[in-house]
Amino acid sequence: MVVRSVRSACDSGRFDFVGVSSDDQTILTLAEGAGAVPLQRDAALCGDDVRAKDVVWEHLREMDRRFDYVALFMNTNPFRTAEHAREAFDLIVARGARTLVSVNEFENSPGLAMKIQKGRLRHYYNKNMDWLRESEFPVGYCLNGAIFIGQYDYFMENRTFLEDGTVPYIMDRMGS
Repeated sequence: MVVRSVRSACDSGRFDFVGVSSDDQTILTLAEGAGAVPLQRDAALCGDDVRAKDVVWEHLREMDRRFDYVALFMNTNPFRTAEHAREAFDLIVARGARTLVSVNEFENSPGLAMKIQKGRLRHYYNKNMDWLRESEFPVGYCLNGAIFIGQYDYFMENRTFLEDGTVPYIMDRMGS
């Protein structure tokens, strides 16, 4: 999965620098063989509660280099391709946006979401939606974790790929 992620970034032709962060030497060696720069991850950035965006931010902060854009490709999306990476990058540039994330359509409408409180079902959203036909619910999208891109300066200042004006790159289920 590491090699597939590296190849999708490298083969897209859109990134001058592709790095892989890990504390595992085997992963770093695989990544380097695939064309990435190995980035040794500090032990403080290896816990279950560490967010990937914070790892990216730390590595960028340590570099003596500035970029126009920064991207995060999660290894958990092995079917993301170089074409996806290329299209997403071209979309953020064409829109002049600060951030872009990949999404896919929810399988079921988010308006049907329920939660359980005190052993009883409760509407997750507006309770007035329960009388709508499913076809009347708005289409919902969720982050799929495949692609996060942001303008470098914005990302370094805000440490996020999500904001009110984030551009969605819609992927199908298989690519997601």
